[in-house]
Amino acid sequence: MKYLLLLLLILPLFLCAQNPTISGEPEYVEDKVGTFRAGLIFGSNGSQIDGDGFAGYNHLGFNAGGKVLIVVHKKWQPGFELLYSQKGSSENTDLLAFQYKYSLDYVQIPVLIHYVDRRIMFEAGASYNRLVRSKAKIAGIINESFPEGFRKSDISLLGGMTFYLNAKKNFAVNGRYEVSLLDSYAGNFNYPGKDPNLLGRQIYKIVTVRLYYMF
Repeated sequence: MKYLLLLLLILPLFLCAQNPTISGEPEYVEDKVGTFRAGLIFGSNGSQIDGDGFAGYNHLGFNAGGKVLIVVHKKWQPGFELLYSQKGSSENTDLLAFQYKYSLDYVQIPVLIHYVDRRIMFEAGASYNRLVRSKAKIAGIINESFPEGFRKSDISLLGGMTFYLNAKKNFAVNGRYEVSLLDSYAGNFNYPGKDPNLLGRQIYKIVTVRLYYMF
C-alpha cells in the first residue's frame, strides 16, 4: 500500500511531462453549463485516530468509488461521491501488549461544492459514513468484529484540491483531508494497556491521494 501511495504521487508528474505544449500550458476544455460529468475514483488513505494515545498516519487503506459533478456555472460545480473507504489506526512497537491495528471500512457519501479555475478544482463539503466492517488486532490477537465497539454512522468534514492532467479534463489527481465530527469510539472495548475513559474522544483524521477518470 505504501508503494501505491507513492505511485499516485509520481504518476501525475509523469503524465504532465508527456503532454508538453509550445506555450508551456495546454489548452483545456471548459465544462458546458447545464450538463453533468461522472467519473471513477481510485486511491489510498493514510489515517489515524486522535485520542487513542498514539500518533502518526500509519494506517493505509483503499479509497475507491464514483463521482458526479453538476455543471451549474462555469466556476461552481456541486457534486457527490459514492465511496468505499478504508480507515483506522495502527501502532507497531517492540512491546507485543501495545501492538494494535484497527481497520474500519466505510461506505461513504460525500456532498461537495467545487470551485473550478482552469485546470485546478478546489472542493469542500461533508460526508455521511456508514461502517460496514471492522477488525482489530490487539497484542497479536485478531477480532473480526466489534458490534458495539465503533459508532456505526458518522459525519465528517473534508476539503481538497484536484488537478486535471490533460486538456480534455478526463484524467486528474486529487488530494484531500478529512476529519470526523463524531466520536468513532462507542465505549465497548479496551485499548491495550490503557483506560479508554482517560483518553477522550476518538476522532479520525485522513489524508487521501486519488486518481480520477472523468467521462
